[in-house]
Amino acid sequence: MVVARNYATALSDSRTALGASTTPLELQSGAEALLAGAPITVLRTLRAARPHGSVAEPLIALADLAAHGVAPAQAGAAMAALAKDPSDAPIRTLRAGVISDIVKGVAPDAALSGRVRQTTGTPASTPRAPSPFDGHSDSTPKRTTTP
Repeated sequence: MVVARNYATALSDSRTALGASTTPLELQSGAEALLAGAPITVLRTLRAARPHGSVAEPLIALADLAAHGVAPAQAGAAMAALAKDPSDAPIRTLRAGVISDIVKGVAPDAALSGRVRQTTGTPASTPRAPSPFDGHSDSTPKRTTTP
């Protein structure tokens, strides 16, 4: 009963994030991505990247990558970057490559990062802690307290 309720909620959230004209495949793929841990903002970002095209393939890839251990937010960022291309070929290639790397023993997030870098020339977005050097042109750390 709980599983059915969770799935129904994910379907509803998917429809809300993707819009009223969402296809059944997009709706289901969005729900699966949400259940895999993707933030709802990723669904909105994907729809914005493809307002008139299908987002099913990026959502399927996101859920699959999350199931293979890739952090859902990192997989979502990669899919959002690749969804700007109307072709699904780069998404399919990335997904297959990441899964292949994971099977060979590469850590999931490292596999995604390496494949995104190969595909786009830039690494997937990953949060980082602020550095004491942020915003400074020299190497003097920012003072956070007064003496």
